[in-house]
Amino acid sequence: MDDKKCDDEGFKRHYMTNSEWFGALYYELITTKWNSRTYYTLIGWDGADFLINRKVIEVLTFDRRGMPTFGQKSFKMDKLTTGRLVFEYADRATMLLRYNEKHEILVMDHLSPPEQKYKGLYQYYGPDFSYDGLKFRAGRWYFLNDIDPEKAINFKRDPHINSLSRRVASGSF
Repeated sequence: MDDKKCDDEGFKRHYMTNSEWFGALYYELITTKWNSRTYYTLIGWDGADFLINRKVIEVLTFDRRGMPTFGQKSFKMDKLTTGRLVFEYADRATMLLRYNEKHEILVMDHLSPPEQKYKGLYQYYGPDFSYDGLKFRAGRWYFLNDIDPEKAINFKRDPHINSLSRRVASGSF
């Protein structure tokens, strides 16, 4: 959980209004409802600089006048509740961050440094082949540590793969 940059310097400020918000290239929108209120969870990417990329998750709601509101504290991660999650990782790495409709879970790669000496230096962070998740309940997204990889990638085995292994293959392979 310490790899999630919820409250690091530069991200402490909550951007609550439509005229002032973090902003990113948003590639997925998840619509959820709770108590007759609609929540729009935005998943985005931000190419921070030549060393670091960022992925962002935040919730958008609309007030009674129809104005957008950002930064509502909707993410519950152990004892911390925050309005935005920002993940920083190496520019050359790729991070999985998407919504799995089948299991109704937001899935993300767990990011970590290759060695402990690089802890806190996010230009060295990358996926460690484990997955974390967020599940929407009662108007909030709750953090799930180390989820099942089949849920994470929505794995579905191709039935033709097993039949190919039983066939006689050429000796040149």
